[in-house]
Amino acid sequence: MPTKQNLRRILIATLGACAVFGFAWALGVYRADAIESHQFFGNLEGPRPVVVSEAGGSGLWPENTFAAIRGSLALGVELITLDVRITRDGVPVLMRDERVDRTTNGTGLVSELSSHSLEDLDAGLGFESIDAAMPLFAGLGIGVPSLEDVFTSFDRTRFLLILRGGEDQLAEAVGEIIEQFGRTDRTIVYSETDAIIDVFRTQFAGVATVGTPSELRRFTLLNSIFSSRAYTPQAEFLLVDTASDRSIPGPRFFSNAQRQGMHVVAVSSGDPDQVKLLADHGADLIITPYPDRALAALMRL
Repeated sequence: MPTKQNLRRILIATLGACAVFGFAWALGVYRADAIESHQFFGNLEGPRPVVVSEAGGSGLWPENTFAAIRGSLALGVELITLDVRITRDGVPVLMRDERVDRTTNGTGLVSELSSHSLEDLDAGLGFESIDAAMPLFAGLGIGVPSLEDVFTSFDRTRFLLILRGGEDQLAEAVGEIIEQFGRTDRTIVYSETDAIIDVFRTQFAGVATVGTPSELRRFTLLNSIFSSRAYTPQAEFLLVDTASDRSIPGPRFFSNAQRQGMHVVAVSSGDPDQVKLLADHGADLIITPYPDRALAALMRL
């Protein structure tokens, strides 16, 4: 049985450890730096939150196509997400899946096909609308565009590029195209792979990035224990997938991220009530495949 003297030593050691931990925690919170503001968000002209078309508005038009981009712009959308993969010959093209089978009349892995072979595919074939009144797009000459095609045709449009796949070649090719077209102030880049984002933060530092899932998890954990200021990801944006109302972070998450210089991007189904809740919580951007529904919910249509 421990003696009183041993118990006292244990108590002192425990209190000392707690004091050291508390000091380290307080020091980390105090020394946390806010990330510098990026010109991208300041250049957006519309009200907040900004409605963002997912893959051009994949609920309304064939995803990642010129038809989708034009449709979203006609609605007044300022920012559009595009999925980007790299072909066998090193050309970044718009495609979400590893394979072209779901969205085109072709078959095979994007990484094993040439950019020339993708030009002849029908990217309108795979579109299925839940609205029977929506027109079908097959046979209308809607192809698979390259990123260069997009930047050439939509020279003033702002994009959030989602890099699919973990190849360094993809990151470098996309970064070079962004710089070549002078798009560093109108482009955000996101990848689930830390190594891809590291390429941008080291080689293309002028391009705004979205925090990776690992960065988001760390920030979310610290936020849950009232310690978010102990860690600031080197990201201009944080992306949260709010597939259901239960997954929507509380207002404190949004305000803490913004206090540390980041903007919060929320992925939404487009449900009007969910869009309104995200707006009330303080979301900066709301990504949805149905931009028309989000705009209507925010009374902008």
